[in-house]
Amino acid sequence: GGFENWRDGLGWETWRHESGLVATPAERQRLSRLSIAAKAARDDATRQRHEKARHDAERIWAASRPAPTDHPYLLRKGVDAHGSRVHKGALVVPVRDLAGVLHSLQFISPGGVKRFLGGGRVHGLCCWMSSPPESTGSTPFTVCIAEGFATGASLREAAGHAGAIAFHADNLGPIATAIRARYRDARIVVCADDDVNTPGNPGRTKAEGAARQVGGWLAVPDFGDARPADATDFN
Repeated sequence: GGFENWRDGLGWETWRHESGLVATPAERQRLSRLSIAAKAARDDATRQRHEKARHDAERIWAASRPAPTDHPYLLRKGVDAHGSRVHKGALVVPVRDLAGVLHSLQFISPGGVKRFLGGGRVHGLCCWMSSPPESTGSTPFTVCIAEGFATGASLREAAGHAGAIAFHADNLGPIATAIRARYRDARIVVCADDDVNTPGNPGRTKAEGAARQVGGWLAVPDFGDARPADATDFN
């Protein structure tokens, strides 16, 4: 079986119960057929959800207005709007593929609570903090990949490089791979969240893996000896 949590954007995650029972060859064949049929039905349902979410995202995005610089979340994070919009008080961040097609949305409340549009696709998608180049030709450029909107905005404002938001740590690798495929000569810098208080430090671990996967660079924030307890990212 499996499950999908639309809040984290990780997509379908499989799960298996180990009962200790040994199936006969006939039972294994029957279960295999059931599994194949179930996967086909699930894939079809997922495509339908993604298509509906894509249309919903287009409708909501069109009805939203450009985010003001005094939106509470932007003020608290100390960053500009960078093309985000506002819908019913929430900051709206577009979730696009590298061709610019809108697939879903992320909503950020004034207090910082984040959620994705239900049923929308996130895996392998991102939000550019600047317009990606149509073609780099022989001129290399630098792109910084980060997890969250405020982190990406801070990096863009501080360094001036192109930036892409992956939305969560597990999406850093797919986004880095997609950017490498599209811009082969790009200097890719994966900018980690340093989750020192989370077991396994997923922000840094996933960022290291993504950078290694595409032959890129890794950047980790350095807070010095007087590091605040809640300091984890470049924002």
